[in-house]
Amino acid sequence: IMVRNQVSDYIPNPTFEVVARPGAQEDYFRHGSGGKSAREVMGKPMKAIPAFRDPAARLEVMDSLGLDYTIMFPTLASLVEERLKDDPDLILDIVHALNQWMYETWQFNYEDRIFSTPVINLGNIDRALEELAWCLERGAKTVLVRPAPVPGYRGSRSMGTEEFDPFWDACVKAGIPVSMHASDSGYSNYLNDWEPATE
Repeated sequence: IMVRNQVSDYIPNPTFEVVARPGAQEDYFRHGSGGKSAREVMGKPMKAIPAFRDPAARLEVMDSLGLDYTIMFPTLASLVEERLKDDPDLILDIVHALNQWMYETWQFNYEDRIFSTPVINLGNIDRALEELAWCLERGAKTVLVRPAPVPGYRGSRSMGTEEFDPFWDACVKAGIPVSMHASDSGYSNYLNDWEPATE
């Protein structure tokens, strides 16, 4: 995928027409790569099925697997946040558009069984609080914050600084957990300085 004339291979196929099979990384997370490339770790891909794009179809699959509930995390947000870290307002606009799409397509609480996780970017605390309120009004049971320094016009800073206390306080008052998920948090830049990617 290309963001602002910068190609990223963080998500190899951003159309998600072909994806890794469920559980493809289980062995990797249990035992490491064993010298395999990322492509080899993922194994043979599969074509996306309706349950990957439609909540009613997802419920059918969940029923067949005996699953009562699931939390869904969005993938593309982490890519956008890292690539646009020099323009926090643009990140906030794109993240809100993603949250709107997620709500329109999946809702944030689909039949009390599928809980989509809207993204909150903390780059502008006032806008982050507005986004949190917007998500809560639509039934969000959790929100996602990228596990990375918060981008800003004067550089990055820790999400643990006092500047962000109003956000954490609002989450506590709402009684919702803040989730984190694997993402492009920028750390690969440091790794690549020492050991460039081979694929």
